[in-house]
Amino acid sequence: MNKALEMAGNMFIYENPCCDCKVTTNYTDDGVKYHSLQLKTIDGSHKYAYAPIDGLVMIDDKTGAIIDKYKVIEDFLNIDLTKADKVKEFINTYGFIMSLPADGKYRIFNHLDIGHLIKRFRVLVQLMTAIEEDNIDYNKVLKLTAYLLFAVPRKIVLNENDEGLCSCIHEFTHLWYNIDKLPDRTGYLVNSYTNDPYDDYYPIQDSFTKREEQLGFMDYHENVENIDSSASSPCIFKAKITKLYRDAFDENMDMSARYVIDYLYHLIKIGIQIDDVLENGNIHTHTKLSESIKFDNTFKIQLILIAKNTIKEEFDFELYGIHPTYNIDTMSPNWKIPNFFTALYFSLFYTRPDYEVYRKCANPNCGRLFKVKTTNSRKQYHDVACQNAAAQMRHRKSKNKKEQ
Repeated sequence: MNKALEMAGNMFIYENPCCDCKVTTNYTDDGVKYHSLQLKTIDGSHKYAYAPIDGLVMIDDKTGAIIDKYKVIEDFLNIDLTKADKVKEFINTYGFIMSLPADGKYRIFNHLDIGHLIKRFRVLVQLMTAIEEDNIDYNKVLKLTAYLLFAVPRKIVLNENDEGLCSCIHEFTHLWYNIDKLPDRTGYLVNSYTNDPYDDYYPIQDSFTKREEQLGFMDYHENVENIDSSASSPCIFKAKITKLYRDAFDENMDMSARYVIDYLYHLIKIGIQIDDVLENGNIHTHTKLSESIKFDNTFKIQLILIAKNTIKEEFDFELYGIHPTYNIDTMSPNWKIPNFFTALYFSLFYTRPDYEVYRKCANPNCGRLFKVKTTNSRKQYHDVACQNAAAQMRHRKSKNKKEQ
């Protein structure tokens, strides 16, 4: 290990085997084209280290010096996931995200499954940045948080007996996709003294209002009757949230899931229409949060709390396989890291969002995510070429306006 890197406070080292990656094109029975990646380990390895200032870096095998041309996290964040060749390019440069047997055999992975895992990492980074902005875009925070909570969990494995790599399964995610298995809490109905069913209600211990709320008997059933119907998407979403609001209670359940349920229930109550939430995690709202006068500081503070809890759960899940170890050759501490994907998350774990964030390049033709200190609000472009290109575009636009 390079002495300068050691003195800089190196947090961990990781060695990732080199890989040979090939892209193959296949077709489904319906004639839909898709790409697969064929991977096998080859001789050699890529060595990585994490230092507080530089982040995750590739180091020279012989000298231990940092190889500056490789921007590991930035390159991972900026893979064009629509192109299998770009995923291949990253793998051939840095190695695969999970461990492969060193038996010289190719393993086949679906390019889209790998892409979903990479996108989740990207969304996590974007969310960590979004909640630290001076002027928080709450609509953006909601959409990024929703992606992590609503997207169907993804997994890549070597074989049916392999645990493989899996995206985080939040408690809320589990409840959402198993809503038909919730216990029926009809027996908790409180009958009113008026004998009018419109006055009957279900008592709800609400984590958002921090008091017991009364969910009307008729309101509940009028909403939930749409849960399995062909009604519009907003009605189905409201039906599911209302059912969760009444039935998702368990003494062993993580309270973070209740925070999400109660928050979304009250978001709908103030008139925020959620048109749809797709299985890929994309949420569509009819109105922006900022356009509602009822979206006050209470809603803003709770949304940030939910976003932070979601970030914490992502890290807790992805870093579960790490454990400390002691290197007797260097007489120094290190971490046992199961795969490169975990190493990438671990490096992000050490990032301080209040000090440095990954910002999107302001050049509309670029959009690359790059690391910048939060105090440097003026740095909007990832390099000089993008800054000059954006300036030329503004100049041409201004010139065309004058000519008109």
